[in-house]
Amino acid sequence: ARLLRCASGSAMRGGAPGNKGEPPPLAGTGRGEARLSTTLVPPPRAAPNSESPDSLLRLLNHELRTPLNGILGFIEILLGELDGPLLVDERENLRHVRDAGRQLLGLVSDVLDLVAAVASDREPILDPVDLADLLEAERISLEERRGVRPVYVRVNAAHDVQVVADRAELTRVLDVFGELALTATQSGQVSLEATADGQNVCVTVRADGPLFPAPAQRGERPSTPAERDDRLRRLRLEMAQRLCDRALGELTVHTDSTASEIALSLPRDGQS
Repeated sequence: ARLLRCASGSAMRGGAPGNKGEPPPLAGTGRGEARLSTTLVPPPRAAPNSESPDSLLRLLNHELRTPLNGILGFIEILLGELDGPLLVDERENLRHVRDAGRQLLGLVSDVLDLVAAVASDREPILDPVDLADLLEAERISLEERRGVRPVYVRVNAAHDVQVVADRAELTRVLDVFGELALTATQSGQVSLEATADGQNVCVTVRADGPLFPAPAQRGERPSTPAERDDRLRRLRLEMAQRLCDRALGELTVHTDSTASEIALSLPRDGQS
């Protein structure tokens, strides 16, 4: 925005000498109109943005994820009927709000993680990583997120299977894999596996269900819940690909109408 400075502003504020408190008459144009002398003042230059991408992402994480988690928590309290029984319509409405909030939270999380994967300019920090411990932590997380669905989550990994990789990036990759598999499985099993094959280690997540039950609609806005869910899954898979690139691994995906498999091949020594 530009500032408009009135040349007679000081006189307007203080009044003319000898006529204290009263503004001076404006110069007339002969038709009762006031004529003001104006000067355009350029806006001050914005200070250089010293915010790093990591700082911005932390801010967005706090401003978006935290309120959504709070809303979902209050909805769960209401659904738990701690303050008294709910009517049938009230319970159904709260479930709709909860489901929509979970979908929005998932979308926000995926977008922020994708932006972080693309924008981050830090070099991967390579350290030995015990895959059995990492997969067990993911199993516990998926058990908490499955809700009441009849989904069994199991881990199959020997404790001597290790890789040299960026632990933070690999954890994010596994979290995306697990969320995709959990979303695809309405009932059945999600398995997390790690197997060694020569100089490589393969981390595999299997699901009893299709990753993409709805056909892709390129360039069109999804109009149904199934289409929105499908678009969200594809976004998650794209994010997984970006994260795998940073974790120095190769991603492969197989899916059909009954089962899905997501696999990440990692070199044991951390070299491509």
